[in-house]
Amino acid sequence: LLECNFAPLRLASQIQAELTRVTELNRAEYNQYVEALKGVTATKIIKQISVIYDTLSIERIQKVIPFYNGDELERFLVDIAKHRYVKARIDHRGRSIHFGAADAALSGFFDLEVSDGFGGEAEQVAVEDIRNHLQSMYNSLRDAVQVLDYEKIKRAATEDLKRHAEIYLYHKDADYERILLRRKKIESYKETSERQKLEKCQQAQAEANRKEEQRRAEEMRRLEQENIEKEKLRRLAEQEEIDRKVRAEKMKKIQATPIYQAIVKDHGEEAFQNMDPDSVLREQRDRLDEQRREQQARLQQQEKKFDHLIRAYHLQEMVARKAISDNFAVKAPQNHDSYEKRRVENAIKDHENAVAVYERMQKVRKDPDAAAFLESVKKARADDFNKKMEEWEKKLRDEKRKRLEERHELRKKERRKEWLQERERELVKAREVAEQTRRDEQDKERRAVREAQRPPKREIVENSEIDSDWRKN
Repeated sequence: LLECNFAPLRLASQIQAELTRVTELNRAEYNQYVEALKGVTATKIIKQISVIYDTLSIERIQKVIPFYNGDELERFLVDIAKHRYVKARIDHRGRSIHFGAADAALSGFFDLEVSDGFGGEAEQVAVEDIRNHLQSMYNSLRDAVQVLDYEKIKRAATEDLKRHAEIYLYHKDADYERILLRRKKIESYKETSERQKLEKCQQAQAEANRKEEQRRAEEMRRLEQENIEKEKLRRLAEQEEIDRKVRAEKMKKIQATPIYQAIVKDHGEEAFQNMDPDSVLREQRDRLDEQRREQQARLQQQEKKFDHLIRAYHLQEMVARKAISDNFAVKAPQNHDSYEKRRVENAIKDHENAVAVYERMQKVRKDPDAAAFLESVKKARADDFNKKMEEWEKKLRDEKRKRLEERHELRKKERRKEWLQERERELVKAREVAEQTRRDEQDKERRAVREAQRPPKREIVENSEIDSDWRKN
């Protein structure tokens, strides 16, 4: 079907029937070639159609190639055009596809092969004959229509000419005004351009003058910097001379100190003469540090000896404590037994005393004389008891009144504190509102000043939409 059959309108349905039978076999080694065969078939159909037709609607192509939907068909056409299999252009507004195989072949857009959609040279010649026949038939029909409808075509052309003349007369004045306006805009643009060029030249001259002034200022700063450097070098030389003299004076003073003899003894007179006062002082500090380290080492050695002695004392003390602990462990059971014996004896004596006291109390309770004595004591102490009770109740009332007053004062203070806090919050909020209002007023004033200082906007000329892109003409 693909090699020897030239039937682009029926090829897809015939291939689809064969592919359906292959798919019904449910064999993976066959199904893997189904999509590739569909692509090859669709490509061959598009090639054959492009030889005969110049334009074809997308709906018609979808009927001829039922393998793909709208998006898939567009993607397929873009892909085969990208790989130079066919020259095709999609017209989305007209919902059609334009073919240009002849122009593409002349421009080298894609490669023509012997099997470019057909079986061989004979079939290609037949296809060209079909195309030429269709083209000739179309030209003959068009000439016949022009002969038969000559008056109608002439009348339509005359009406179109009259309509165009009326349109011209209707728009003549407006077009003339628009042309004048355009010329005015061009002249204004030229004047603006010349003025801008002049301003740019003036700005360039001003920039050159500014750079010259800047160069002169840089030169003056450089000269001043050189003078400062020279003055700094002069002062540095003077300072070095002063330092040399001061160092010589210090060396003379150092020769009168004991460190001089030590340095001369260790390094020699020549080494001392080559040293500066700072080196001598550093040497002195090093020697003092060395003496301090030696003394520290001696102290550490003495401390170590003392520590060893104390450790020996501790060892002897541990032996003595061990002996005392062993002796206590031996005597502890005997001491515990004796302690328990004394505790039991004391408990027995306390119990006997308590029983004796209880018996005496029982005798006193049963004795009428004791009851009478108790009543007499109560009567004698009744006034004191009542007086103390009244004093206690009075003290209780005073304390209760005092605490109630304290609680009342505390609540008053808390309420006043809450009122003050609420008032402070209101004042803060009022200040914030006033500050925000002040800021808003300042912003309004600044915006008003900026609006007043801003240059006026350029007025838009009416009826200028047609000539909005006049610079490109």
